[in-house]
This record gives sequence, C-alpha cells and structure tokens, in this order.
Amino acid sequence: MGIHVCIDARLFQATGIGTLLKAALTSLSESQRFKLTLLGLKKDIEQLSFFGCDLVEMDIPIYTVKEQIFYPQKIPTCDLFWSPHFNVPLLPIKAKKRVVTVCDVYHLAYFSTLSLSQKVYAKIMYNAAFYLSDLVTTISEFSKEQIGRFATLKPGPITVVSPGFDHFKTTITQSKREHLLFVGNLKPHKNIARLLHAYALLAPPEPLLLAGALDKGGDLINIVEKSCFLKQNVHFLGPVSTDQLHELYQSSKVFLFPSLYEGFGYPPLEAMAFGCPVVAAQAGSIPEVCQDAVQYVDPLSIESIAEGIAHVLNNEKRSEELSRKGKELFEKKRGQKNLIGDVFDACCHSS
Repeated sequence: MGIHVCIDARLFQATGIGTLLKAALTSLSESQRFKLTLLGLKKDIEQLSFFGCDLVEMDIPIYTVKEQIFYPQKIPTCDLFWSPHFNVPLLPIKAKKRVVTVCDVYHLAYFSTLSLSQKVYAKIMYNAAFYLSDLVTTISEFSKEQIGRFATLKPGPITVVSPGFDHFKTTITQSKREHLLFVGNLKPHKNIARLLHAYALLAPPEPLLLAGALDKGGDLINIVEKSCFLKQNVHFLGPVSTDQLHELYQSSKVFLFPSLYEGFGYPPLEAMAFGCPVVAAQAGSIPEVCQDAVQYVDPLSIESIAEGIAHVLNNEKRSEELSRKGKELFEKKRGQKNLIGDVFDACCHSS
C-alpha cells in the first residue's frame, strides 16, 4: 500500500508554492512508494485529480482561524502530513509524522514592514511550524541561512530539497519578441516601484508588461498615473493562465526580476526555458539559483536597473549570450528531480 501522505494542496494555483506543489506532486504520483491524499480548494479539484490521488475538498482560505478548526477534521489518519507553507495545523492531527517546507522567511526578514496582526501571526506560526514538525525543509541554501538567522525558535537540522523542474513542459514557437516582462505577485519586496522608475528613466520603445496579482497596488498605479510615458507603456495584466504565461515568455525581449528577496525564484528559470534573456537583482537566492545566466543589477539603484536593461536591450551579443546560457542552465535544472519523496520516506522510517 505504501506510505500514506496527506498534503495541503490549497496553494496549488499560487505563484512560487504552487509551482513547488506541481513539481512535488508530479514526482510523488509517479512513485509506487506513496498513497496520496490532497486537501484542495473546490476550484482546483479537477486539476488535482490528474495526479490520481484521493481528494478532500477544503475550500477554506489560508491564514484563517477556520482552517485551524477544520484541519483535524479534514486530515485523515496517515503516516505523514506535509505543509508546503508555514501555516501548519496547531491542533493535534491524525498523522504519525509532520513535515513542513518553509520556502523563505520574508515575514521575519521584513518584520518591521508588517502590520501588528501580521507580526503576531508570523511569530506564532513560524515558531509553531518549527516546534510541531518532525522535519523542516527549504528550497535553497539562502533560505536555510535565513531561517537560522531570523527564526526565534531555532529548528533542528534543515534539509534543502531542490524544487525540480522535470514537470515543466515547454512548446516553443517562433514569436516576435516585442516587450519587456515581469512575472510574479506585485508585493513591495518585488521592487516594482524602482522598476517603474528605471523603465521611465530608460524610456525604451518596448512596452512593459506586469503579469501577477496586485497586492494593494495603489502605490504602483499612482506612479504610473503620474507619468504620461508610463501610462502609455505599462500594462498590468493581472494573474494569467499557464498558456498565456508561456506566450508572454516567448514574446519578451527581456525578462525583468528586480526582487529584493526570494527564497528561490522560479520565473527567471521559466523565462530561460523559452530563450528569454534575464535581468535580475543581485539579491536573495537569485545568484544561487541563476548563477551566471543573467545580467545582474543592484536592486536598490534605479540607475543600475535601467543600465542593466539597456545593456541587454541594446547589445545583441549580450542578449544572445544570456539566451544561450539561460537555456543551458534550465536544461541542467530540468534534469534535477524533486526529491521530496526521499525526504518523506526517510522521515517515516526514522525513530
């Protein structure tokens, strides 16, 4: 029958953690070692069914009291429960072992920027995640260091598990590259305000497309509204489908990723898969993940961001070099399977 693993898959469609879940579920469902039960949102049940798992509808938002009440009812008797985020169950559950994946500790690293309620929640839940879990995993050496640095309650040994990209499928067609692109949620640490100012400073003919959900994006909209150039050339696309995202990568001259803080950072690698040259911040885990396949900029300097974009846009040789290096790096990453199953196996068989 194998090891029975229950997984909280409600973030299946989210950026970052959703990509991690897709990679993990692809790997786990191909193994004969595991019987999987997924907790999912009603809108995701059909897609989750493709993994051939038992499904339990849990149409409850994360970060809520309600999810804590329903966790013990929804999680079946199982060998292991996996939380791919730090919103772990606080009450006892019918799982012999618990594993949590903490992709980053942004809420602790940027603690001063949070509201009082966010500060209280972050402190309680991160500490609970470390205290209640039999094993803590993360997805980069950077995040491992950050957990050790910012966590109040220090976890035991932390296992770094590469997210894996063997689930990521690309169908590349000939597309005219005619715009600049950013993909991700538009939260403050994504550094979009400086990107907008850098784009206005450079004023290239290519439009700038921002694909992702606005996070109280009034400030960004205000920046755009105050500039005739930005109003004409910046387009907020909102969340996009996978097919739309792939089309955007294929038709982008440059992919822009000026983020101040990333636990891993999937979008640059996804852009590389489509041969799109990348300009990215020398910050967080980005240098660890992207290596020498991107044009690095200082994310705190508007001038540096503008210069980095110009260097790739106006230098065909550099653009082609980054496209080639990006494809090579992505293929290398694609060869790395998600090994979370080995972690579950080892955890279940440990004393």
